[in-house]
Amino acid sequence: MIKDFELDGIGRQKPFSVPDGYFDSFQQKMDKNTATSKVSFHYKKQLYWSVAATIVLVAIAGTIVVNLLKGTNNNISHKAEVEYEDAIEQLLQEEASLYVIEDYILADSE
Repeated sequence: MIKDFELDGIGRQKPFSVPDGYFDSFQQKMDKNTATSKVSFHYKKQLYWSVAATIVLVAIAGTIVVNLLKGTNNNISHKAEVEYEDAIEQLLQEEASLYVIEDYILADSE
């Protein structure tokens, strides 16, 4: 490999060459390689059904996930509501017990 290679030394000469007649049939080759092919009706139909089925499946999966998350939130909120009600009931029972004790003490002192 050449070290210290300088492009100035090349001058105007072209380092690459193309085979003779390469561009004569170039346009026909490009047209042949890039020509659009007709897509069959059955392929289009299958493609549309596949896309529709995918959309339906995504919608169903999304609905299931949303319902599961709502169910989880409902269970959590229901549990919190039950705990709140139990705490209120316990406080009311303790308060009632205090009134009974207070009434007993007051009745005893009279």
